[in-house]
Amino acid sequence: GSYKNTLSLLQKALNFFPADPAALSLFAKSYLYLWDLSKKDDDFLNAVRLLIDRALKIAPDHVDSLLAKTLWLIRKKERAEAQKLISRLIQENPYHGEAFLIEGELFFLQSLWNKAIASFQKTLELDPAWVRAHYFLGKSYQKKTNPEKAYEHYWIGLNLHPEHGLMRLEASLIDIQTFNNLTKAEGNLKIVI
Repeated sequence: GSYKNTLSLLQKALNFFPADPAALSLFAKSYLYLWDLSKKDDDFLNAVRLLIDRALKIAPDHVDSLLAKTLWLIRKKERAEAQKLISRLIQENPYHGEAFLIEGELFFLQSLWNKAIASFQKTLELDPAWVRAHYFLGKSYQKKTNPEKAYEHYWIGLNLHPEHGLMRLEASLIDIQTFNNLTKAEGNLKIVI
């Protein structure tokens, strides 16, 4: 899939900047954000941790590297340590939208829907371009059995990123299950296929 192409390009770029914390953390975060679409390869996940550790050795307070470490901890299911780190990062950087996004994902994985929603809303307040926040807001509202609100966020996100296949699929499922609109769902899914 396209996630492999993205990772391949980032890996090539990393060859040009092997000691740059920004490049190292960008590669790590890209893989970690694509985790759900990947084969969830633990060996590669451990290699990503080496990149994060290298970035933090160069610049111990590099925010993006610390965010990558938080994502890594989440993927390894070390949620208590991830919560500690993301809470510290938010306290030190209260205007960093991505930190709230990661906090929201952590709350989502713990089924803390209201806290997740608050974090994703804060993400969008600080940086409205985070499509991932709309996706997880939609998922959170679905978990709270509010498909209309979920649908709204899926479509806001799709207006920003029309090729987001998972969001389009979720919106189409709501078209079918909630609005009984199979025709619209079929039209939406043809765009992805």
